[in-house]
Amino acid sequence: VDMETTTRMVDVGRKRGSIIQGNRSKSVLIIALSGIKTREDVIKYEDYGDVSGVLIGETLMRAEDPKGMIQNLVGKKQMVEKTRVKICGIKDAESALVAAKAGADFVGIIFVKKSKRYATMEEAKAIVSAIRGFREKDGQVEISPPPMHGNVSGQSAAKRSRVEQNSDGANWFYQWSKSIGTCCDGQGRPLTVGVFMNQPIEEVNKLAMAAGVDMIQLHGSETLADEADCALPAIRVIHVDSEAQVSTHAVSEDDLTAGPAVSLLLDTSFKGGGSGGTGMTFDWSIAKGLGKPVIMAGGLTPENVAEAVQVASPWGVDVASGTERSPGVKDHDKIRAFVRNAKSAR
Repeated sequence: VDMETTTRMVDVGRKRGSIIQGNRSKSVLIIALSGIKTREDVIKYEDYGDVSGVLIGETLMRAEDPKGMIQNLVGKKQMVEKTRVKICGIKDAESALVAAKAGADFVGIIFVKKSKRYATMEEAKAIVSAIRGFREKDGQVEISPPPMHGNVSGQSAAKRSRVEQNSDGANWFYQWSKSIGTCCDGQGRPLTVGVFMNQPIEEVNKLAMAAGVDMIQLHGSETLADEADCALPAIRVIHVDSEAQVSTHAVSEDDLTAGPAVSLLLDTSFKGGGSGGTGMTFDWSIAKGLGKPVIMAGGLTPENVAEAVQVASPWGVDVASGTERSPGVKDHDKIRAFVRNAKSAR
C-alpha cells in the first residue's frame, strides 16, 4: 500500500477547498485507511494536517494487547516492547503454524545437512508456504532499511543500505531492530529465517531464494564480506563459551561490528563441541553487558526462558532443542509455553 496516497488526496482536497476543517463542514472527510502500524505512522498524518482519522485493521488483529496498541497509536500510552521469539529447527508446516499462532516472531529453518534438524527443500518450501498463508501475504517480506539510510526502495537499494557502513555504528543494531520489529508487529510475523553454517555464500543465496525465506542466519565462522554478499538481511551468530564470564571479555569488539549483518545472535559453544542446539546455556549477564539488542540462544526452555529474559533483557530469544520431544521433532505444547513465558517475563 502506498501510504502517500492519503497525503496526495489531502493536497487535492485543499486545492478544491472541499475538506472538512474544524467546524466548517464542507464535503470531504479524509481518513487514512491502510498501512498504519506504529505511532510514528499516525504522527505523520497529524503533522501533515487535514487527515481526520485512521482506520486500522491488520495491526490490531495481530496485536497481543489490542487495547494497549490503540492507546499507543493515539499517543496515550507507550507500548512496552515484548521479547521477540524465534522458534528454530522447524521441519514441518504444522509446527510452524503452531509457532505462528502462539505468537512467535521468527521461524527458523535449518539448511545444514549434518544437523539433526536439517530441512529438505521440499520441507522448507512447505513451511514457507504455510507461514505466508498465515500472514495472508504472498512473497518474501522486505524489511525496510532504517530511516538513517534515507529513502530507498527495491531489493538492490535495500541491500546497498546493509552493505554500506553506518556512520553511527552504535545505533546500527538498534535501528535495524526497530525495522524488524515493525515487520513483526504488522503483517510480516513470523519472519522465516534460513539457517546456514560455513557454506559458500552462492549456495546460501541460492537455497534461501529458492525456499523463499525472509532472512538469512550465518551460524558458523562467516566473515563480514560473507554478510555483505547475502541476498537477504543477515543475522550474525556470536559463539559464547559455556564457561565464559562477563569479566573474561567473552565477546570481542570485532563480533559487534556494525553491519553488514542487521542482527546479533548469541549462542553457546563449548570446547570439543559445536554451537547451536546443544542444550547448554552461557552466563546470561554477558548478553546484558553488551548493551545492544541481541537475540539470546543456548539451552533455553519453557522452564528457564522467563528467568533468562529477566536477567539479560535481550531483544529476542531463540530456542531449538528446548521445544522438542526428540531431536528434530517439535513438541507443540512446549512451543506454546516457551512463547508465552518469554513474552510475559517483562
